[in-house]
Amino acid sequence: MSKRQGPESGFTLVELLGAIAIFSILVALVFQVLHTGINASNKAKEGASLQREANIILSALTTRHETESSYTILLDQNPSASKISIRNETGEITVISQASYFYTIYNDTTHELLPTEAVIEPNNDESLSIRLIVEDAQGQSFEISTIISRM
Repeated sequence: MSKRQGPESGFTLVELLGAIAIFSILVALVFQVLHTGINASNKAKEGASLQREANIILSALTTRHETESSYTILLDQNPSASKISIRNETGEITVISQASYFYTIYNDTTHELLPTEAVIEPNNDESLSIRLIVEDAQGQSFEISTIISRM
C-alpha cells in the first residue's frame, strides 16, 4: 500500500522569513516616524518654554521701568548669565530668571552687551531698547528685541 501525499498546507521557511523581513522593515519605518514626531514635539515645547521665560523677564523689566525712578539690572555675567536680578532704589534685590537657562542682554541701540550692573534711570521720554537671548542647556535659544518705555 502506498501512501498518497496530497498538497500540504502551511508556509515554507522562505515565506516565513520573507514575511518577518517585511514586517521588520515596516516596524523600523513606523518607529522612525514616531521618534521624529516625539523629538519635534519636545523641541516645540522647549521653544515655547524659552519664549515664556523671555516674556516673564521682559514683563518684570517693563513693570520696573514704568513704576520706578531708578533701578539696576544685575547679571552674574554677560553673555551667558545664569541669573538676572533687579535692584530697586531701596536696595531690595529680586531675581527674575530661572537657573536652568542662560541669558544674554544687549543694549539694542548701541548693539553692545549690557554691563553686569546696568543702572537704569527712566524718565518720561526715555526708552530702554534691549535684545534678550534665552538659551537652554541643549543650545536651543529664543531671541527678542523690544523697546521698553513709560506709558
